[in-house]
Amino acid sequence: MEENEKCFQMIQALGNFYKNSLNSGLDYISVEDEIGCIESYITILNTRYENQIAISYDIEDAVKHEKVLKLLLQPLVENAVHHGLNGEGGNIEIKVFEQEDEIIFIVSDDGVGMSDEKIEDILAGRTVTGKSGFGLYSLIQRIRLTYGIENPVIIQSEVGVGTEIIVTIKKIKMEMLNVLLVDDEKLERVLIRKGYNWEENGFNIVGEAASGEDALEYINYHNVDIVITDINMPGMDGLQFTEKLLQKNPKCRVVIVTGFREFEYARKAIKLGVDEFL
Repeated sequence: MEENEKCFQMIQALGNFYKNSLNSGLDYISVEDEIGCIESYITILNTRYENQIAISYDIEDAVKHEKVLKLLLQPLVENAVHHGLNGEGGNIEIKVFEQEDEIIFIVSDDGVGMSDEKIEDILAGRTVTGKSGFGLYSLIQRIRLTYGIENPVIIQSEVGVGTEIIVTIKKIKMEMLNVLLVDDEKLERVLIRKGYNWEENGFNIVGEAASGEDALEYINYHNVDIVITDINMPGMDGLQFTEKLLQKNPKCRVVIVTGFREFEYARKAIKLGVDEFL
C-alpha cells in the first residue's frame, strides 16, 4: 500500500512539474508557479533519496504574482542537491523577495561547499562536464539574454559548511492583452470571466458580445488581441465569425470553447487558423 502511495505521488509530481515547466510554451511564469514547480521537483527527488532532503521557503507575498523567466530555480536546486548535498541528506532554503525594481532569489544549502576556484570556473563557463556547472552557466546565459544583466549570479560558499547562490533579475512590465468574450449565453461569459485570474496573468477582458455580428462590430472600434468564442450561436456561428474575423484581423488570436466533440468542428477550426480548440 505504501509503495502504491509513493508511486501515485511520483506520477502526480511529474505531471505538475512538466505542466508548470512547459507552461503552454510561454517563456514566463509567476513566482508562485515557479515555486510549485520546485515543490514537485523536490517530491520527485525525495522519492529517490528516501525523503532525506528538507526544504524551506520564504517567499515575499509582494512577488508571488510577478512574472519571471521560467525554470530559474530548478538549476539552483539541482546544484544544491547533486553537488551541495552530494546526493545525500541535507537542508535547502529558498528565499524570494523584491528590492526596488528587482527580484532576488537566494538558494542555500548546508552541504559540502565549493572552493573559490570551482566558483570561478562555473561563472566563467569552464565547468561544463558536470550537471551543476552546466546548468548554472546555462542559467546565467539565459538571464543575460532575457534581462540584459551581465553578472546576475553570485555564488558564496565555504568548503564543509555550505553554498548560497544569489540570482538577481529585473521586474518585467507585462503588456496586458485585450480579450473579448463571445457567447450567446450570458452565464457562460460570466463563468469564463470569473473562472480565471485574468489580470494577474496579463489579460484584460475589454468586452463581451452575444453574437458573432456584435463581436465584429465591437472589434471595428476597439483593439482586441484575443477572442474567446463559442461555436453554437444563433445567426453567425463561431466558425463563420472566426473566418470573417481573421480575414479582417489576421493577427488576432482565437480560442474556441465548445461542448461539441465532433471532429469536423475541430478540423474546420484548425483550417481557419484557430489557436486553441477546447
